[in-house]
Amino acid sequence: MCFHFHFHSHYTGVMDTIIVLGQILSVLDKAINLANDMSKSLTALYNALNGLTVYFEADLGEPITIGRFSYISNSLFHIGLKNIFIDIGLSFFNPYTKGIDFTKYNPDVIIYERGYATKVNVEDVRRMFINRHLDYWDAVKHSRIIVLEDNSLTHYGPSIVDTLSRLVYEIGELL
Repeated sequence: MCFHFHFHSHYTGVMDTIIVLGQILSVLDKAINLANDMSKSLTALYNALNGLTVYFEADLGEPITIGRFSYISNSLFHIGLKNIFIDIGLSFFNPYTKGIDFTKYNPDVIIYERGYATKVNVEDVRRMFINRHLDYWDAVKHSRIIVLEDNSLTHYGPSIVDTLSRLVYEIGELL
């Protein structure tokens, strides 16, 4: 038996996938409870960081960021963070190969998801952005950088709620 799952552009798709899996695996009651718990938690996080701009980057073997069609972009928007690349009609892309004029952007916060089996800290990430000549960004100047473990936001599953909760807390502590 083969099942195909749609990769959604919104975090609510995670809940839909949970329900579908619950139906397939005959554990619908558990799936509904998990989806409902996620919904309650996400409601509590709504617009908690209202008005801040964010640059998200994941080390997936190369620097990958997000455009408007990414569930990550929509998840961050839910907690009040506006992706600086919301105007770019892509899900995931390497911004350094797209000819982007970085001088048009100045994020309040950088969220950096480290690569698999790599160890980086805030200062390492800050130096990396300085070496890319992005030292004029406020987030770089003021070290407003959050470093996530690998598979935090890039993992499309229920753990996104915990990651968003952590971001609300940690970004609140930075400001």
